[in-house]
Amino acid sequence: MATVYVYDKSNVLLGRKENINLDSYELADNESAERPLTVYEYDDSYRLTGLAKIKPGTMIANATSTVPPDGLNEPTYDPLKNSWYGISDEAYRKMHNIPDNTPDESAKLINALTQQVFQLTQKVNQLEKSDQND
Repeated sequence: MATVYVYDKSNVLLGRKENINLDSYELADNESAERPLTVYEYDDSYRLTGLAKIKPGTMIANATSTVPPDGLNEPTYDPLKNSWYGISDEAYRKMHNIPDNTPDESAKLINALTQQVFQLTQKVNQLEKSDQND
């Protein structure tokens, strides 16, 4: 028993049929017993626009099977190098008006005070322990 994958006119995966006996089943032109191929689509500027599952052996313009690495900002495909690149975190934040991750002065002060309270609490606990032992 096998799985048969069904595709539309553009050879993009529509669905699948389970438990097919391939010995007695004739595959249609829009079907395949091979697993679909995942391709990553990009626009005319080579920016990632999405992904598609297509029939093996199909070629789609503006698509590649090269997987973009995780964590890229604004993934962009380089066809000459057959690889993906992105922009820095700082450039991405500027492009999308996202504030910097650096803490401001009030956050620094709160962190310093929290640290002092923690240290004082440890000293109080030590003193209470030593009083109990006496």
